[in-house]
Amino acid sequence: MKICIAHFRIGLTDGVSLQIDERAKILEQFGHKVFFISDQNSPCSDLHIPYLDYKYNLKIIQIQAEVFSGHVSDTTKEHVAKIAKEVELQLNALWEKNKFSLLFVHNFFSLPVCLPATIAFYDFLKSHPQIRAIAVHHDFYWDPPRIGKYSPSDSYTKRILKKYFPPKLPNLSHTVLSIWEKRKMKSLRNLNSDVITDTFDYDQPQWLKNASNKDFPKDIGLKGDELVLLLASRIRPRKGIELGIDFCAALSNLTPKKVILILPNDYHVDETKYVNQLKQKAKQLAVTILWVQELVGSEEEKRLGIKKYSLWDSYLYADAVLYPSLWEGFGNQFLEAVFAKKPIVYYEYPIFNTDLKPAGFKAISMGKVSDINKEGLAQVKTTGIIKAAKELLAILSNSKEYKKTIESNFRIAKNKFNTKIQIRKYLTDNSEKYIKTNGIRTIVSPLMLSSRLATCGILFQQSYDLAETIISEIPEGASTSDQLFALVANNLTGETRKRYVTIEVMKEFFISPKSEKPLFIFLGGLAGKTLMANFVVQQLGINQSISLDNEKLRIANQKDSKPYLWKATYESPEGYLKTITDLYPFILEKVQRCLFDYSRYKKWCYFLEGIYLSPTILKKLCESDKRMYYLNILNLPKYQDIKNQYLVRWQNELGVSVLKKHMNTFNQYLKNVHSIRIHLSKNIDSNSSYIIESSILEERLSIFYLTLYKKLYEIAEKEIPGWIEKIVEEPNKIGQYRKFLG
Repeated sequence: MKICIAHFRIGLTDGVSLQIDERAKILEQFGHKVFFISDQNSPCSDLHIPYLDYKYNLKIIQIQAEVFSGHVSDTTKEHVAKIAKEVELQLNALWEKNKFSLLFVHNFFSLPVCLPATIAFYDFLKSHPQIRAIAVHHDFYWDPPRIGKYSPSDSYTKRILKKYFPPKLPNLSHTVLSIWEKRKMKSLRNLNSDVITDTFDYDQPQWLKNASNKDFPKDIGLKGDELVLLLASRIRPRKGIELGIDFCAALSNLTPKKVILILPNDYHVDETKYVNQLKQKAKQLAVTILWVQELVGSEEEKRLGIKKYSLWDSYLYADAVLYPSLWEGFGNQFLEAVFAKKPIVYYEYPIFNTDLKPAGFKAISMGKVSDINKEGLAQVKTTGIIKAAKELLAILSNSKEYKKTIESNFRIAKNKFNTKIQIRKYLTDNSEKYIKTNGIRTIVSPLMLSSRLATCGILFQQSYDLAETIISEIPEGASTSDQLFALVANNLTGETRKRYVTIEVMKEFFISPKSEKPLFIFLGGLAGKTLMANFVVQQLGINQSISLDNEKLRIANQKDSKPYLWKATYESPEGYLKTITDLYPFILEKVQRCLFDYSRYKKWCYFLEGIYLSPTILKKLCESDKRMYYLNILNLPKYQDIKNQYLVRWQNELGVSVLKKHMNTFNQYLKNVHSIRIHLSKNIDSNSSYIIESSILEERLSIFYLTLYKKLYEIAEKEIPGWIEKIVEEPNKIGQYRKFLG
């Protein structure tokens, strides 16, 4: 699918930009094509609109000042309409060129900071009802920090805010970051919304100290013996930077180490007064602040050479992270700190208490009641600051508690605030249709249908677009499963059509009274087979896979293996061969249970995976029982690819420092894996087993599905001769086929 994302700026280090980067990356991993709309300063945009640079564009500054002054001239109203039309034409041109079908609009309909742009997006969506849009509201003009800033006093401004912030459109849905905002929008605008929180990609590799960031401490002036605290928020009053300074001062009184506060993020010229207040406060309290904005930027800015280091690099060299924000739409920096596996000291802002705290995170609180002093800076009770400082020192000095805390936080965040999990909520789109199977209505969605298309040779990047096209052709109301089958087949041609028909027809055959044998798929090998199995099970609609690796725990003596080798389930070549022998009765029992299950419930396929499914054991297994069809696949990437995969896995699980301590064990592990690979490849039976050597998941899946298709076609020629060709030629005959099956 082609997706467009719009925001005032993209590719920088503010919270919204970072969220957009995360989501765009995941969308692209799902196979979608992503386009960007932003101002002229964003390096990765496909459409640059200078008016979106609302803090510096003189025309927008003048319009905004007059609109919220209470006296809006007719000339200004004309300028708003003229610029809105100009921006709308640019949006139309981008759509005509790329034909995106989903548009994410970030903050345009919640913050009135560039009125012509908001009106342009509204008019664009109103004139393109076929485009589905999602308004992603990170911040609202009615949030506490902005109360008074956008208070209209004339009828023109009141009408603008009421109509567009946020608006009602049939093709526009709304998402907010928190339960608090959901309730607020419902009460003020009577609009429903989904809560899609800020997220982070907890499945990506952990950030590591490497050649690209090893000079970070030296370049910012660290000596190596300091206690380093990172405050990664932007510099503005609602971020409560002053509380971070108070905390550093309290901490300095409790430790002999020099306490350093790193501020890597940017600030606008409007915040100059606030910045000067912070510098004065730090000087009074003898707190050392390193202002490193000139060196630190986004990942994109680092890649392009605009900045030397990324924001993520700054997390690597911090001992703890401070998060003293007085108000946040959700909590980006908190999720980042959890991913970085650092202790967190925070202020209990309202949305933290409603949306983050209930998740069970372990973090250190400074308190939740703040006052404003005569200088206009926030402050909390000194007792709360000192208590928090003592708690941080305690956890930093207790390695066991430290590890327990950061790992627990990571697990919670990965389960509840993971980008890949949340992004799927976006992709369950409103264009879903229904089909009727035996009188029961079942949803068919692009995600579900694209998985089926991928199994017949359609590239994943193309399968989603094709699935949307097919679903758009389903008539309103409910179609039937026969009609859907014919519709899909008629949208395919050549080899892909034949593969689709073969797979779907044979799935029906195996669950019919005419079939006496199920299909067993055995997936053995090394490095990546479980991930591959998860995709296959989901895309083929198999109930579940049966993993055999963990059964070793039941039959073996843990004392026989070193801890790290035991965890990985791999052992010496001799031990591997012994385990195969020991496991055979268990695997045979599993197969017998599946055969019994088939006699009762007729599932079309049983999927077993594990390293111990060697060619030898598979041949023995398949010769022992003729009541099944089987497909034996060995996932055997080249040894160097296996080595690279395991190295990344161990670095992520153990960390670089722990891994270095166990390099002898790791090298022994790799030696064993190499020997096992040689054993597997030498004993392959080309007549009954197939090898997949690619280390690229998409290639492995493509080879797997081609092999499966050939196997199913071979079975079809024996069991239902002629039916594949008949249905390929006339897909509507699927109904006759189902009657034939009984």
